[in-house]
Amino acid sequence: MAPVETNGERLTKVFRRKNVPDQKKNTSFPDVAILALKNLIWATATAQKDYDHKRDPMSKDLSLLRSLLPSFLSQIKQLALSLYIVDFPEEPVPTSLSRLLSSLQSTMVQTTASVISFALLPEQLELDTVDGHCGHLKQFRCSRLQDYLEDLRYTNLEFFDACWELLETPVPESNPTSSSNKNPETGTVVISDWKKEMMKRSYRSADLLDRMIWQCNQSDLGLLQPFWQAAVSELDEALFLFHELLVQPAIKKPANLPSIRLVNLALPILKLTRVFFNKLLKSATTEFMITATSGINSWELSIQVDITQTLARYIRDDLLLYLWRANGEELIEAVEAVNIRGAVEDIRHEFFNSLDRWRALVVPVPSEGNDRSSNQINFEDCFLLLENQFILATDRFFDLFSTFDTIRSRELGF
Repeated sequence: MAPVETNGERLTKVFRRKNVPDQKKNTSFPDVAILALKNLIWATATAQKDYDHKRDPMSKDLSLLRSLLPSFLSQIKQLALSLYIVDFPEEPVPTSLSRLLSSLQSTMVQTTASVISFALLPEQLELDTVDGHCGHLKQFRCSRLQDYLEDLRYTNLEFFDACWELLETPVPESNPTSSSNKNPETGTVVISDWKKEMMKRSYRSADLLDRMIWQCNQSDLGLLQPFWQAAVSELDEALFLFHELLVQPAIKKPANLPSIRLVNLALPILKLTRVFFNKLLKSATTEFMITATSGINSWELSIQVDITQTLARYIRDDLLLYLWRANGEELIEAVEAVNIRGAVEDIRHEFFNSLDRWRALVVPVPSEGNDRSSNQINFEDCFLLLENQFILATDRFFDLFSTFDTIRSRELGF
């Protein structure tokens, strides 16, 4: 197997190709566009990586990034489209290409400096408090912006390399995929293949820019949405398996089996937990007008996220497993009964522990003017009814245990 070509090796090849003989060069393209693209590739490969306190402002303001990132995304798309519609090598590239490339380079440099200025690297935390100069939630917003920025540098190098292949020579020298795409008559690479590859690489850059834009536009609680969405997905999977427990044994066993009754009473607990995560998922919208307190930092919020996510894991990994083991049994083994009850007790404890901690970490969004907005809902308004329903659902589950004749049930205290 041929060794994988690194971005640095590919970049070296790009600059070597600028000196190919005149008969290989596509003279229909203006040298100024070639030079602009070369400068763009070089600027990308040598882009700023560390914060420079002598040059970069220590800015907490996201407004600059919120304007630069969409502009960066738009220019990436414009470049890809400009090259895709050209009939190589018959047609010349648009005369505006060199200006677009220069503008793209300027936007990239500004965006890079702005991200680094806003999101200091973790090893630079001594500049200020635990979350750096940028305030709270560094690990949830700022460090991820840094990670995306580094990934974007490499995806852009891939994209610009494909652009170079189309601009520099009438027939690209290398193949973007495999030799099977060569013209069977001439053995040369079909230009349309490089166009497709160029567009595919532009999509990767666009996807990263979309993520960075999302990261900048979210509220503090909105940054946690991927965690809650993952928990909802786990609970959806568990819900499907819970229904499997009800359907399969019912073919051979009566519906009043203890295991079937337990599953029926565990379902409301699962569904209420799912409602809880969906409410957290919507906490950044105007419907639930709560926000993180100004004093919270990444460490505190990380702990809270872990505690809250434990709810979904207890249901999927513990309760579901124990109910599955007891599936279809006419008499539940004492050990299984202890495990099932213990899992629900853990779920109930973590649910209320998480709620209590959230009460200390969030506050209502201040309303405009003196009067409280009619549609403003604080934390208690959001979760009080759910809290009462959760108490009822778990109490009913525990009450069912007192009616079971499990093996050695008296010794276990049921």
